[in-house]
Amino acid sequence: MLRSTVISLSALLIGASILFVGHGIQSTLVPIWAHNAGFEATTVGSLWSAYSAGLMLGCLTAGRVIEAVGHIRAFAALMSLIAVIVLTYTFYPFPAFWLLLRALHGFFIAGVFMIIESWLNEKTDDALRGVVLGIYTALTLVMIAVGQLSINLLDVFDPKLFSLAAILLMLAVVPVALTRAGIPGPVVSPSIDLVKLWRSGRVALIGSFCVGLTTSAFWGLGPVFARGVGFDTEGLTLFMSVTIFGGAVFQWLVGRVSDRMDRRHVIAVGSLIAAVAGLGIFFLAGQSLVLVLALSLVFGGFAFALQSLCVALGNDRAAPGDFVEIAGGLMFIYGLGSILGPLFAATLVEFYLPEAIFVFTATIHLILAVTAVVMAAGRPAVPEGQKREYQAVPATSPEVFAIDPRGEQGEGAKRSDGLP
Repeated sequence: MLRSTVISLSALLIGASILFVGHGIQSTLVPIWAHNAGFEATTVGSLWSAYSAGLMLGCLTAGRVIEAVGHIRAFAALMSLIAVIVLTYTFYPFPAFWLLLRALHGFFIAGVFMIIESWLNEKTDDALRGVVLGIYTALTLVMIAVGQLSINLLDVFDPKLFSLAAILLMLAVVPVALTRAGIPGPVVSPSIDLVKLWRSGRVALIGSFCVGLTTSAFWGLGPVFARGVGFDTEGLTLFMSVTIFGGAVFQWLVGRVSDRMDRRHVIAVGSLIAAVAGLGIFFLAGQSLVLVLALSLVFGGFAFALQSLCVALGNDRAAPGDFVEIAGGLMFIYGLGSILGPLFAATLVEFYLPEAIFVFTATIHLILAVTAVVMAAGRPAVPEGQKREYQAVPATSPEVFAIDPRGEQGEGAKRSDGLP
């Protein structure tokens, strides 16, 4: 069954792989070019904030566009617009213009993620949802890491790199447009209930916000840090790709441990390790590339695993059938953090050093670690038999949670309780 499912999903997975390579290229080129064009650090950080704001808005509203014109037409149109945006970056490197482009980029790609993920959901058998979601999550991070390394194909300031990213984005349309997978149903648009989120997991709610702050700071200013401490293009791309690869590898181990322990303690320990790794990068930056890469692997491994842990924690106490709503709400909180994180970190970079980004992430990770420990002391842990199994999820769109097997478990539990 697994083989036939993977074959049936091959067109979508190939398209997604090509998409994420192109996405990885441009996501690093934009801050590098902005920094080289003389943008202030706060402006460079604002570029990722604008992207995050557009992504959030797209997750909330792009579903209407998709339903109005259909998945295939919407996918082709959105990807075409994103490719145009990627090419346009090189024409007019002016801060206000780039901020607009980044916001539009985030909005359009939110719709793209929703389309791909709704298609994956449509074609995945219930018994294989965990496997498919795991493949998709790993694919997301690994292909973005490949995109970082692809920058070494040309000089980092060669406009052809933006063209390469645009070409890959357009090529991603071909397998998706030609797939014979059935048209998915309406996309997921979960409501946001902050009271329910707080009751289901206070640490999960606070943690999602903190993780949004730290990961967005890395995405938005990581290349600026690498340039600022003297890394050449190869060192910069290695730093970015190793950090992202760590996120793809470590989260499985972290997740399995959290299934056997109080997840709040795992979040605390993971945050503490990420904080120590971040401080190590701060002190060793510019001295040893090898040590920085080793620490970045650890930093990415734990920092990127925290959001999936927060989703798992939030749903351990959720009512049956509330999984998609809880997970989507936590993604919304994560998005708020993603808007603010680059702004806060960029302020430190502007007034101090490029390395200050990791002082910011370490501070937030330490706050999260202390919060998790304190709150764990005031509320008993969920009994192991009542916990839902950990599942790694990418922070792409709420539609990804429709694939998650925990959503199916929730619906099943709700029906077994005799509720509608």
